[in-house]
Amino acid sequence: MATIYPEKPQLHMVWTFATGRACPQFSTADGYSIRTFQPGDEAAFLDLMAHLDFDPWDKAKLAYNLNKVIPEGWFFATDCSCRIVATAMCQHNYSGQSPFTGDVGWVACHPDHRGKGLGLALCARVIQRFLEAGYTAIQLHTEYFRLPAIKTYLRIGFVPLINSSEVSSLWQQACTRLDWPFTPETWAASSLTKKDCID
Repeated sequence: MATIYPEKPQLHMVWTFATGRACPQFSTADGYSIRTFQPGDEAAFLDLMAHLDFDPWDKAKLAYNLNKVIPEGWFFATDCSCRIVATAMCQHNYSGQSPFTGDVGWVACHPDHRGKGLGLALCARVIQRFLEAGYTAIQLHTEYFRLPAIKTYLRIGFVPLINSSEVSSLWQQACTRLDWPFTPETWAASSLTKKDCID
């Protein structure tokens, strides 16, 4: 039975190295590879998402999200049998206020393949693709209870944006559980300004 978590605000993070035009590189465990989308991957992607605790995916939801993916911006991790086991997307996010903002979208890994560095490798590829395409702001949103994902994002250089006492409390709890320093002042100083990112 899936765990039911209390509804809380999503956590908003920004990648702080965008102006430096560089991204740390991460390798996967032996036996795994990273590649971009190939025609016919849609069915395998939907099957992957069916094994996870996201809201249900169908062809309509996939089509909606693909309309925001930039060219060569959908990445997959495959195992030694070439099966898709993890994914991440470069999604354009345009509100009329910040035309060069990219969202790291739908980072997901099959439960049987976690702990192999796939999330780090996929996020690094997404960031690098955004930089190649000229994006100057890169962000993501995630739920407070997705602790392994949050640790991945922190490791690769994302920092939290804190805009309320409730969000601050969620971050403090997450950092305690992850044994990660809770440093809101440092995050605020190094993050992009709020006008550069889309809530």
